[in-house]
Amino acid sequence: MPTMIDLEFEVGQRYRNRRGEYVVVSMEHPLMQIQYEDGDLQTVDINMQRRIYTNMVAETENAEAAVKLAEAKATAKSAKSTSKRAAAKVVSSAS
Repeated sequence: MPTMIDLEFEVGQRYRNRRGEYVVVSMEHPLMQIQYEDGDLQTVDINMQRRIYTNMVAETENAEAAVKLAEAKATAKSAKSTSKRAAAKVVSSAS
């Protein structure tokens, strides 16, 4: 997961925050001017945008990890159930 220091905004590049995608128009630390797809210009704090981006990435990674865990549990449960049915079939065949 990116940490806050991993992200360096660049003029002309696209990023995303909770409102949507935007392009960095200019930077004058600690502020930068961004333009959303609808044309709206805003002056925002660079560190705040970095924090928002980092949190959004973490949320996405956590959601993906939860899906993978659920899939792994379902696969394990299915394998266990198949194994029990196979064992029952062997027992009934032997009778």
